[in-house]
Amino acid sequence: MMMFRNSMQGFGRCFSNGYGGAWGPWGMIIGLGLTILVISLIFMMVSKKKGHSSDENLLNILKEKFVNGEITEEEYLSKKNTLSK
Repeated sequence: MMMFRNSMQGFGRCFSNGYGGAWGPWGMIIGLGLTILVISLIFMMVSKKKGHSSDENLLNILKEKFVNGEITEEEYLSKKNTLSK
């Protein structure tokens, strides 16, 4: 039991100098906040790219329908303006 306790204290000291570190609990909160912020930004950038390619696919389908005569020019322009918003 003594060996386990000493090893845990050594592990804690590795990250906090044994006294809570320079920032104490605030350092952990700030670090966690920054980690969440970075992950959120990455998620937003990835989802934005997916949405952009989806809009292009919809416009291509709309163009094909217009070329094939499935919709009129007025319908094409109206739907294109709606997708562009």
